[in-house]
Amino acid sequence: MKKMTKKEQFKKFVSDHSETIAKVTVYTTLAVGCIAILANATSKANESQKALADGIDAYNSWADSENEWIEQKAAEDKAVFLLADWTYLVVPKDTETEWVWDRNKNPKL
Repeated sequence: MKKMTKKEQFKKFVSDHSETIAKVTVYTTLAVGCIAILANATSKANESQKALADGIDAYNSWADSENEWIEQKAAEDKAVFLLADWTYLVVPKDTETEWVWDRNKNPKL
């Protein structure tokens, strides 16, 4: 029997075990695909988390500026009311406010 080279041994192994090699190839491809999907999902989750944190920071910045404006108006002896259309009504503090609906006093209106 002739001594086979490594290349010939490899070719013989492949031809003798072609079904097994095909299965291993499919499973390896599936595993690599799953890892790629997981890596992509992790990356997108991190991006979403950063975007959410940026959005929360922007909202907090806006709320701080609104609160500062309301405090400034209070220092000027003004009362500030938030209206239903999300606009503000600024009136002198001594203005009668019976017309302002208080949901705590009359929640059914």
